[in-house]
Amino acid sequence: MLTIASLSVVLGAGPAISSGPTSPPELPPIATSRFAPPADSLRDIRLLGTPAPDPPGGEPIIGDAVEAWTPDRYTMLIFWSPFVGGAGEHLARLGEVTRDHPVDGISIALGPRDKAEAVLAGLPGRSPTPPRTIVDPEGAWRSTFLEPLGLTSLPAVVVIDGEGRISYHSPLKAILKPLAQILAGTWDPDAFTSDALEYAARMNLMSLVERGRSLARRGEIEWDDVLSTIREGIALDPDNTPLLVREFDVLLADADRPDEAYRTGRRIMERFPRSPITLNELAWHVVSFPGVSRRDLDFALEASRRANAVQGWMDDGQLDTLARIHWMRGDATEAVRLQRRAAALAPDTWHGDGIRANLDAYTDGSLEPGEMPPPYLSPRRPR
Repeated sequence: MLTIASLSVVLGAGPAISSGPTSPPELPPIATSRFAPPADSLRDIRLLGTPAPDPPGGEPIIGDAVEAWTPDRYTMLIFWSPFVGGAGEHLARLGEVTRDHPVDGISIALGPRDKAEAVLAGLPGRSPTPPRTIVDPEGAWRSTFLEPLGLTSLPAVVVIDGEGRISYHSPLKAILKPLAQILAGTWDPDAFTSDALEYAARMNLMSLVERGRSLARRGEIEWDDVLSTIREGIALDPDNTPLLVREFDVLLADADRPDEAYRTGRRIMERFPRSPITLNELAWHVVSFPGVSRRDLDFALEASRRANAVQGWMDDGQLDTLARIHWMRGDATEAVRLQRRAAALAPDTWHGDGIRANLDAYTDGSLEPGEMPPPYLSPRRPR
């Protein structure tokens, strides 16, 4: 986890900071499709790239008042309250970051002056650098920035670029990549916006697919309607492997079209020959989904062997899949050998409990080769 306390150590003094690209990149098709939400509905990208309001005044308690945003450099505003914990470490380093980087670091204390001064006087560290601080007891800064941006958790950060535009904002529970990039001069808010819209569109699409599956199981729509939505998404986002696997699942287990399912699965296998998660899912679903009318164990074996080869035959979950395929093919000796290897690699977690339970099923005489092991639910699995 990278916090503001470690940014200056990680990055050093850093280069001069630019404002990033002047023209936004073209959004991927999925991010402009019917599955994408309106940009202003996503809190993380709300108002990014728009002109920042003028500084709303306030009373300086360390340094000068803020009368205007400094051109040609970022301004990093840290909002905090003396009544909410968690700000001390960030504030202790904010002045240091400002000293070592071409960034104006300003802390905005949302509370009475005496309480804010007490927090600043007790900052952690041997010789912390108190940040330039404005006290905002009347809430002008809060109403100008936090409320429009939807920031409800303190401490929080708002970054304004050298052209006076809102460039980034987030709760300050953990500052990850964006602030490191801001200090390094590589931050691209347009790319951040594009990624957020793409991710949200993918989640919306998958939710729509799952809702369609539920309706189709109740006979309220046809499976072709579900497949139409999936294929519309694939046309927009052809490298979306979870969606591709979902098409395979619907064809295999829901719509009961095994021939079409395995043709689809082989196309996925050939397009993503080094995606172990995707390959393992294809194989596992063949030998774990109930109600599959035709289990093509040759297909499953090929997919699983490819997945294990990519991972160097050292992934417990993928070995578990391969062992089950051999068991269902009637090769008990190879299944037990692989399952013992999987159990030896499995962690002491609920997931590992399932792998060990499969080994018991293969060795305790309760299951004949070729029979599917019963579902196992570890008592340690989170409910």
